[in-house]
Amino acid sequence: MEYLSTLLESESMLLEYQKGALKNVSVKNSSNRVLRCIQDGKVAVVAGEKESSVDHLLKLALELVPFGESVDYQFPTAQIYNSKSPPPIPFVENLKRKDLDEIATHYLSIAKKRLPGLNIDLSIEKSNSSLDLQGSTGLKGGYASSTLNISVQVMEFKESEIFEWNQTLPSPPHAQRDLECFFEDLYEEIEAARTPSTSLGQGEYPFIFTPEILQGGLLPSFFLALSPTLLENKTSPLVNRLGEKIFADEISFEEQAAEIPFDGDGLPTTAKTIINQGVLELFPIPLEYSKRLKSNPTANSFGGFPFSDFHFKKGSGELKKWIRSMSEGVILCTSYNLTQGNIANGNLSGIISLGLHIKDGKIQGRVKDRTCTLNLYEALGKNLHDISKRTQVLGHGRVMNLPWVLSHGIEVS
Repeated sequence: MEYLSTLLESESMLLEYQKGALKNVSVKNSSNRVLRCIQDGKVAVVAGEKESSVDHLLKLALELVPFGESVDYQFPTAQIYNSKSPPPIPFVENLKRKDLDEIATHYLSIAKKRLPGLNIDLSIEKSNSSLDLQGSTGLKGGYASSTLNISVQVMEFKESEIFEWNQTLPSPPHAQRDLECFFEDLYEEIEAARTPSTSLGQGEYPFIFTPEILQGGLLPSFFLALSPTLLENKTSPLVNRLGEKIFADEISFEEQAAEIPFDGDGLPTTAKTIINQGVLELFPIPLEYSKRLKSNPTANSFGGFPFSDFHFKKGSGELKKWIRSMSEGVILCTSYNLTQGNIANGNLSGIISLGLHIKDGKIQGRVKDRTCTLNLYEALGKNLHDISKRTQVLGHGRVMNLPWVLSHGIEVS
C-alpha cells in the first residue's frame, strides 16, 4: 500500500470596483487536503480539510480502493527536492488592504481622464498560498507563493454596438513600475480600439499574435497534439515525428523548472528542451502514462499541463517596427473561440473578438465581424516572419514566458 497526500492552503483579499467606485470587499481562507492511495493495482482518491488527518483520510481511501480505477504505476520513493521555490516578491507581500484600494483608485482616476465616456470595472486581489506534500514512500516537500491579480473590464454603449475590452495583469508586479507599464499599455490599446475599422476585406494578411493569443489560442493545439492519450491512441499528428522538424528554425521551447520543485505526483521538476530550432525533442509523458507508453516519465503533471513553466525563445523583432512596415494587417488580441476545426492537427478558426487593423503603417481601429483561419504548423513554420525580442510573463506560479509573433498568410473572411 502506498499513499500521497497534498495540502493546499490559501488566503485572499478581493476588492471589486464598478463604474469607478468600490462595491465589494471579500476575504477568503481555504484549505484542501487530497490523499491518493494505491493498493493491489487500484487507486482511490479522497479529500478533506487541513484538520482532516492523513490517518483518517487513509482509512477512508482503503475502504474505497477495491472499487477504484486500475493503475500500473507507483509513487516515487523518497526524494530530496531542490531548494527552488517561487521567489518572494516583497512588493506584493507587503501590500495591505489600504494599498490595494490606493492602487485601484489611482489608476481608475487616470482612466476616467484618459478614457472619458467609458464604463470601467476593476477587481484587485492579493492572495497567499502554500502547498505541502508527504507520502508513505518518504516523499516530503513544500513551497509557498504570493500573487496579485488585477482584472479590468471596459465597456462603451452606443446605439449600434457595444465596445468591450478586457485585460488582466499577466503576472505579479515586482515594483510600481510594472503596474504603470500595464495600465499605460491598457490605456493606449483602448484608445486605439475605440474606433471601429470597417475597411478590412476578405483575403490573406500578416498577423501579429500577442502573447495572450499564443497562450490561449495557438499553443493549446500543440499541447493537445502532445497529449499522452493521443500518443497512446496514435491519433496525434506528431506520432513518430520525434527528432523531426515541425516548426521554423527560429522556434525553440523549453521548460526551465526554475521555481516549482515538484508536481502532484511527487515527481521533481527538471529543465528540458521541448522544441530545439524547430525540431521536436521530447514527448512529455507523465507518471500515470509511463508504463502504457513504455517510457520513463519525461514530464510532470499540473492539472493536465506537463510543464512547471514554459519558455518560448525570444527573437530580435520590434513590434512598433512591424506596424510601421506593414501595408495592411491585424494585431490579434482576443479570439474567444479560436478552437474550431481539427485542433490536434493545428487547424484553427475563430471570430476576431478583439483585433487592431493596421493600414499604411498605422493602427486604424478595431476589427469587427471577421473570422481568421490558420494552421499552427504553417504559422510557426513556413509563414513565420519574425519573433519579438520583448516577451511577456503570463500566469502566477506556473508561468509561460511568451513573445509576440508575426506570421504571414493568415486568412480573413
